[in-house]
Amino acid sequence: MNLLKSFISISFFTLISKIFGFFRDIIIARFFGAGIETDSFFIAFKFPNFLRNIFAEGAFSHSCIPILMEYKTKKKNTEIKEFISYVSGLLIFILMIISLFGIIFASNIIYILLPGFIKQKDKFILTVDLFKIVFPYILLISLATLYNLILNTWNNFLVSSCTPLLFNLVIILSILILSQYCSPSIFALAIGVIIGGLVQILYQIPFLKKINKFIIPKISISNSSIVKLVRSMKSGIIIICIGQINVIFNIFLSSFLSSGSISWIYYADRLIELPIGILAVALSTVLFPNFSKSFLTGNKKEFQKLLDWGLRICFLFAFPFGIIMSLLAKPLIFSFFQYKNFTNHDAIMTEKVLIFYSIGLLGFMINKIFIPVFYSIKEIKTLTIITILSCFFTQIMNLIFIKFFYHSGLALSSSLNAYFYSFMLYFQLKKKNIFFPLPGWNKFILKLGIALAIMITTLTILLHFFPFVVESSMIIRIMQLIFFIFMGSFSYYLMLFFLGFKLNSIFLKN
Repeated sequence: MNLLKSFISISFFTLISKIFGFFRDIIIARFFGAGIETDSFFIAFKFPNFLRNIFAEGAFSHSCIPILMEYKTKKKNTEIKEFISYVSGLLIFILMIISLFGIIFASNIIYILLPGFIKQKDKFILTVDLFKIVFPYILLISLATLYNLILNTWNNFLVSSCTPLLFNLVIILSILILSQYCSPSIFALAIGVIIGGLVQILYQIPFLKKINKFIIPKISISNSSIVKLVRSMKSGIIIICIGQINVIFNIFLSSFLSSGSISWIYYADRLIELPIGILAVALSTVLFPNFSKSFLTGNKKEFQKLLDWGLRICFLFAFPFGIIMSLLAKPLIFSFFQYKNFTNHDAIMTEKVLIFYSIGLLGFMINKIFIPVFYSIKEIKTLTIITILSCFFTQIMNLIFIKFFYHSGLALSSSLNAYFYSFMLYFQLKKKNIFFPLPGWNKFILKLGIALAIMITTLTILLHFFPFVVESSMIIRIMQLIFFIFMGSFSYYLMLFFLGFKLNSIFLKN
């Protein structure tokens, strides 16, 4: 299988999904702006997403993929089906209990974690109500993720890449159709989340049936592989929970900030997630099963080659994306969000966050590659220690930067922590003789550096002679933004071409 081809295919469908996700956020900004309602929804939605990192994309997926790959390689089809049945049954049972707990104790959870909302009675009540609606999403997205893992393990990457697209479409339709019937209208967004979660599950079922892997869930805690999975998840859960302390602490701090701060951070985060989702998540999706396979078969040479390839892809694209988002933060925010209920002040506040997030883009992307490596090689203890150190580092930065930069200080601490975390992961991989960069990195970085310098110069000159006009119409703003992005990207890749960079140098076949 050509890994670059798989990566490009997944990136393409992820791009389509992200475009719809971006369109979804534009509609949210237009309909609801940035204030009490959006703050309440984004905070309420953070909690199922917090657990999602444990029971979906985080500890669960990182622990489940190596076992699934082992079953696919060494076990009979009946054993594979039995494992899938028990995993899905256990997942549904646990998350139903958690969902009920969250709904019953919603007000207590908000009271403890968001003390800044207590004095704002309307905001507190609205957040609790939204929390009760969206919290069961954790069950839906976790089951959808399990189906994703199964399809990915059987090399059906495209189906799982399309599921977020459906989710975004449902959210958009919910806002457009249901908002006029809901009071307050933000409830339409919460209802859309639940419907979107159901649609993601239903969409994947026919494809699971096609590969004969749609199995009726059963519950068993005595199955040896389930026991192995649970034991593996214990360490993963500890790592995720430690890492999510940063999220909880950010939520705690943001509750004391002015209304709109949570929304400003959200909109900037959605922009920075665009390149991360298109590139880093797609890379991780393709590489993780192959990391596990290479480790299981003892093919260290291929393991090194895979990781080196993934890192070069990150460097090649993360640098220009980060520069574009930093230098063009104002055109990006004003072109896409600053309309109707999203005010000029909201745009300026969001712009500050985006600039700080763009600084850490490379670190965010590298971590998406490094973390699965540690799960593949079963170095969970090392990953736990690094995560703890990273957590302390972030909290120190949070307390310092929030005094000077307010809401955007949280973004700056996240960016600095991304580099600290990636450096610590790389240092340990090198120390344990697991990974050493292959030859050619010095020339590679030098060429990137020259191309980036040309790109920065090009964008600076363009911004000077063709300044972005906030008062322009939406069409003119977007056309000018596209012009800036095209010229910046063109200058970057054209210079790489003149420097002798060859695209086939990053082709990799498995």
